[in-house]
Amino acid sequence: MVFLPFVFLWLRRTTRWNPSLRYSVALLAVVLMLAVASRGLSTDTSSSSGEPAGKRPSQHREGTRIVGLVATFSESARRWTCTSAAGDVTFRVLENQTLFRITRAITSDPRDNQWKVSGVLTEFGEENYLLLNRAERTSTPSS
Repeated sequence: MVFLPFVFLWLRRTTRWNPSLRYSVALLAVVLMLAVASRGLSTDTSSSSGEPAGKRPSQHREGTRIVGLVATFSESARRWTCTSAAGDVTFRVLENQTLFRITRAITSDPRDNQWKVSGVLTEFGEENYLLLNRAERTSTPSS
């Protein structure tokens, strides 16, 4: 689209071409530029698997219930994250009273940081957030 004004200026200066040929070339240039521009603006957001194209495979749907997830909590960039004991799932945690109790317990004893949590997942952008409903401390497995 950036070159469109230059095409029109060039076509205006070519005086040896008859006007109908100039307009045909200009129309062809516009159609080609629109075709190239529309390729980058595709509105198809679904893939062959039925999932939206921008969705990561690890992202969960809004409203998914998490029950009995054994996880640890950590603070990064003034936000708390919840990582499963296996380390395969990580969620940012929404602040509420349950998270406050967890952070207070972690502050008093940082070594005992294994929890069994339940909650509901929410989505914002391409991130999942966990809204905690219940949390109980679990014993750390001995090595």
